[in-house]
Amino acid sequence: MLLEDNRQQGGLGLFGLILFSLLTGIANCVHAQEKLTSSELQGRQLYRRGDPLVVVEVGDTKTQLDGTLFPCANCHGLRGEGKREAGISVPAISAPDLFADSAVRRRYDLKSLKQAIIRGLYPNHRPLSRAMPRYAFTEQQLTRLMAYLQRLGTDVDWDPGIDRAEIRLGTLLPLTGALAETGKLLKATLESCIADLNDRGAIYGRKLTLTALDSGANAEETLLALQNSLLENKVFALVSAYIPVVTADMYRLIEQENLPVISPLSFSPNEDSPLTATFFNFLPSYYDQSRALIEYWIGHVAPKADAEISKLAIVVSDDLQNRKLLPKILTYLKRYPQIELTQSIALHPNQKESVDDLSTLANVQIDAVLFLGNAQEFKHLSPLLADMKNQPVLLSLLELLGGNVLDSPDFSVNKALLATPFAFSKARLDVFRSKLSSQGVELLNPGLQNVACKAVEFVHAGLKQAGKQVSRSSFIDVLKHGNSLNMDFMPALEFSKYSPYGMKGGYVLNIDNKIGYSHRSEWVTVR
Repeated sequence: MLLEDNRQQGGLGLFGLILFSLLTGIANCVHAQEKLTSSELQGRQLYRRGDPLVVVEVGDTKTQLDGTLFPCANCHGLRGEGKREAGISVPAISAPDLFADSAVRRRYDLKSLKQAIIRGLYPNHRPLSRAMPRYAFTEQQLTRLMAYLQRLGTDVDWDPGIDRAEIRLGTLLPLTGALAETGKLLKATLESCIADLNDRGAIYGRKLTLTALDSGANAEETLLALQNSLLENKVFALVSAYIPVVTADMYRLIEQENLPVISPLSFSPNEDSPLTATFFNFLPSYYDQSRALIEYWIGHVAPKADAEISKLAIVVSDDLQNRKLLPKILTYLKRYPQIELTQSIALHPNQKESVDDLSTLANVQIDAVLFLGNAQEFKHLSPLLADMKNQPVLLSLLELLGGNVLDSPDFSVNKALLATPFAFSKARLDVFRSKLSSQGVELLNPGLQNVACKAVEFVHAGLKQAGKQVSRSSFIDVLKHGNSLNMDFMPALEFSKYSPYGMKGGYVLNIDNKIGYSHRSEWVTVR
């Protein structure tokens, strides 16, 4: 919707017509209520995002276009601030601008109001600017839009989760079930880091608060918790939420609400989904870590002679995320003609069948085995690798195996390369431990606790940069324009408007038990 500036047009256009319809005889549009009504919220959705069912015509063309291509906010701004674009002065249409007494020329009645919006005509039938679209609104949509325009740009026209005193953040964590202790630890960590930032000062008079909900035991329960965060708790953004797999339903809801999702605790984002505009992923995916692992193996460990072929076997656990990961890795391996894939084994839920399948590895000559599974599943593979004459290198992901796997007697391999996103140092651990301790929180999971804390810092910095009139959209734009974040146990994150991933790759832990040799590589970046 592109309203005309009546000072330039000699007529009032939609300024006067909306004023007549809504505020006849009313000079002050400031309402006593503190929140937008349901009808006003629906009007805001229409103003900001349009409606795919609304047909729009622009200029002299009779071509009918999707209403979502021309939402009012595209030209007039999220808060009706206006702008100058392509030589056209787009007027401000916030409530104070639109309904000020100085702008009043009540030349519209209900009939001419509809004519202006739907047909693009002044009351005298003179055309409005060609840049002003014509909208086929229904009566109900028009009523809702008008109701919202009375509130546009006022002190109550805030996105969910924002008011004068606070900005409400949300998180989803496993607060019950097998991972409850980890969930409670992360909740305490988030709360302590938020308290620390609040102690340093408010953000334009607002404090950060946190609402933590149980992420549940499966994707359906996680989706329900996400819905509750948005619809009942009305959080501004999600921070370090435990979402092992983001389903299509979750993506649709997040996109619909334009919800910022800061550092979801997942190594399995749906990288093929186009709906990632509001995501800021701190953790490199299992796929990126696997690629870093393969590149390090090829560059540092595998045979380097031109004529030599490195033989690789892949063993994948019976897990949905790993079954989805396997085809991507197989496609990636086609980049390397020097790698021959000798076998690909998918473990079965039935233990005996898995052992039988793994036994076939003893009859092939291989240089390395890429294992994607947990420590319990690795028990079936570990003794087989130890007994093989040629002693293939184990390639695996430390976050899948579990951080304690190196101390396990089941980890009986001579040589292994393990990818991980974290590189700890005693000095940094001591500083972080002291910071948490000052808030009464114990350091038990340095990697995830650090990520959770850094996510809060990232949000805090973005909110300050976005300004007092922050919205979800302006906040996301700020974060995507060259923002970087130093991480204590990971490389610095770099976000841009082109990618929701702050980093791609991993460190590689190089283990050789025969000579007692172990070190981490430099960070391996993958493209």
